Amino acid sequence: MGKPHKYAWNGVDIETTLSIEQVANMAQRAAQESTGDLLKGKQRVVTTRSGDRQIEFRINDYLISFSKLMVFFLDFEERPGATFASTRIEWYLTNQQTVGGFIPVSTKRMVAHHTYLQFVRNLGDQVRAADPSARVHLREGTEPADPGTPAAGNETSSPGPMYAAVPPPPPPPPAPGDQRVPEPPRPPAYSPSIQAAVALPSMPPETVPPAPAALLGMVTGVPGYTRSPEPPTTSSPAPSGTARQEPVGPPVHPDDDDVEATRRAGTGNAVRWAMELPDGRTIEIRKTTVVGRNPSPPADAPGAVTVSLADDTKSVSKTHAMVQVRDALVWITDLHSTNGTVLTNPAGESLATHAGNPTPAGEGWQVAFGDFAVKLKGN
Repeated sequence: MGKPHKYAWNGVDIETTLSIEQVANMAQRAAQESTGDLLKGKQRVVTTRSGDRQIEFRINDYLISFSKLMVFFLDFEERPGATFASTRIEWYLTNQQTVGGFIPVSTKRMVAHHTYLQFVRNLGDQVRAADPSARVHLREGTEPADPGTPAAGNETSSPGPMYAAVPPPPPPPPAPGDQRVPEPPRPPAYSPSIQAAVALPSMPPETVPPAPAALLGMVTGVPGYTRSPEPPTTSSPAPSGTARQEPVGPPVHPDDDDVEATRRAGTGNAVRWAMELPDGRTIEIRKTTVVGRNPSPPADAPGAVTVSLADDTKSVSKTHAMVQVRDALVWITDLHSTNGTVLTNPAGESLATHAGNPTPAGEGWQVAFGDFAVKLKGN
């Protein structure tokens, strides 16, 4: 449905003579030193899984440790005499300013992008300090269309000198002997018939005597033409009262007894939406539905259907969110839950909903009520 964020390709590529263990230790130190900033948000980088050839990192909110903002990997490859390391973003959370909860007024922003760039820069600086011959390439900015063209904001380990672009010299002025006098415009070419017509002398206009003043007016007759008399017409007196307009043709529906009654047209085959639970079961969304561990309908929707979610981690609030179907889309409204509601489209972009503001979602979207994720299906 959507495409990845323009910064989703950012990261670092490293080629060094250091061992995988040395680079992994530098990555752990870079994670501790990367905490974001006060302007864009304080965050922390933690290790969630570590293996021989891969380390999984997670960027969380600095104060709310279970609020996940980004997941990225550091992959290793060892070759004779060299170690290669590269980072890649696996999952990320975005936010966007909206009006009314669903009309976007700004571009999508990757929430933890600044902390992720701090990590890759810190890791690159440590590798350069330990191995001056290492090749470190930072992937920053938007991805270029041409692989050979550096991206906007991209930095490399050995930037070349910058030269100012020199404009080309102006063309030399023409020599005095080469100056040419412009030719006068040629007359337009005509066809032989038109040229003959142009060559003929103009004929004097035919002299027509002016008509007498008494004849100026309306023409009442033509000499030599007799007008046949028209048969007299009898005009019927107009009936008193308001005239009734008769139908022009036969009725379109002769068997329609009540032509004033209008039937509402059907809406066609409406999309039927359902939520697919982690265990494979589906819950059909026919009317306003409230989900949670033990939900109760809100005051503004007393007739809502309640659906209890079996969450062993208790990340789902008692009354977590409200799900509605309108305009062929599913609208999710977070009911001021503790852990919030996050929507993720099929491209992997995630958006945290604002409490009380309905947010639309479509086919294949994932809705996470805390850590309990369901998938929307339409048929």
